[in-house]
Amino acid sequence: MPFTKHIVVLAGLVLVTAFLACEKQGKSELEKEMDLVVKAGKGELSSDDKEMLRKDGHPLLMQLSDTNTATLIALFAKLPTEAHRTLLDSGYLKWKFAQLDLQRQQVWRDIVQLNIDMASRQGATPSPLFSQAALQHSEVGFAVIDIPEAQAKVISWYILWTEGQPTWVTVVGAKAAGTQPYFSAHLRQLPLLTEKPESRLPS
Repeated sequence: MPFTKHIVVLAGLVLVTAFLACEKQGKSELEKEMDLVVKAGKGELSSDDKEMLRKDGHPLLMQLSDTNTATLIALFAKLPTEAHRTLLDSGYLKWKFAQLDLQRQQVWRDIVQLNIDMASRQGATPSPLFSQAALQHSEVGFAVIDIPEAQAKVISWYILWTEGQPTWVTVVGAKAAGTQPYFSAHLRQLPLLTEKPESRLPS
């Protein structure tokens, strides 16, 4: 398997080599799910919330149990409210990696390094297209991805490399992850973001 298509699954962390308007009427399922993830990322889930998630078999608890996924959820949750609104309104947030503050950059760096190290342990040949050097020239952010076959939308953290397929981890709506329509939707929609204007940098 080519290194750039290496897939890592870590207790809900799905990192793979990958937009759209939000529903306007009332609070959509995506917005409700996002509110829950933001609450979780800020450490504000109550015992009742956790019990509800357990009874529902919600993947959020599994995501939170993995340090790397929990870090991404916290990164997303702690974005300014304005950024969350922009994401829902325009379907994406996109920044040049090199222009992000160092603390946010480090989150992307750590996840990339995690996958490089895991691939190396499995005998994969390192690729210059999936590397810390390549990350420095990439565009990154969060995107709303529509999965019509599942009648679902998810929000995924992503990397748009200068070459090769995008990389992503779903942070909102993980129930819809793992199916072929899910992968196809990301691979089809994320590359469209390369033509979109950059978002305001988060404060």
